[in-house]
Amino acid sequence: MTQPAPKVRELLHADNASNPDSLTIASQVVVIHFQTVVEANHYWNESSNHQKHHQKARVNAIKLA
Repeated sequence: MTQPAPKVRELLHADNASNPDSLTIASQVVVIHFQTVVEANHYWNESSNHQKHHQKARVNAIKLA
């Protein structure tokens, strides 16, 4: 998220522009965020597929009964 206050953003930019570690740390935060989103999507897709499989099994069992 971008700092909403322009004066604060300018002050932070001045500090961060002279410190290469700031860019590295910010990049790590972005990477961790995207990894988390990918893992969450994978979890929900797997969960959804698992539920669909069990639902089909129940429907098939009802048809056989």
